[in-house]
Amino acid sequence: MAPKSNASETIINFTSNGGWQDLDLASTTGVVPMIGMLIGYDCCVHMSEEVRVASRTIPAVIIWAVISNAAMLLLVGITYIFCLGDLDSVLNSTTGQPVIQVFYDATGSVAGTCVMVAVVLLIFLTACIGQVATASRQLWSFARDKGQEPR
Repeated sequence: MAPKSNASETIINFTSNGGWQDLDLASTTGVVPMIGMLIGYDCCVHMSEEVRVASRTIPAVIIWAVISNAAMLLLVGITYIFCLGDLDSVLNSTTGQPVIQVFYDATGSVAGTCVMVAVVLLIFLTACIGQVATASRQLWSFARDKGQEPR
């Protein structure tokens, strides 16, 4: 469905359209958003007081979370890069959002694009729920241990 790029364009050739002079630095800054997908597993560490046998359960959860998230990151990332198409047209899209433009180019329909964007938003929503639960648990622990000053 989407325009496909060949392997040499996608994996071997690097371009810096962000204004960075050093290609290594440009590549490193491009990886930073993807790393965010791998750090969400630490939420379970902050919830460890509610887990039975936390010394065994939490490390197992972290290991499986890293493995499964890394596998999905590679699968989705490589698929997305190969379906990117012409980089200039994606970056200068009328939607103003390159991710949405790639979804539209892949599906060719507004309805298909809306479904794909809804899936991404649902993933973000569930991640936010976990982060809010973690933050509230941390704040509760600080208050219990007299680390949080009352108002």
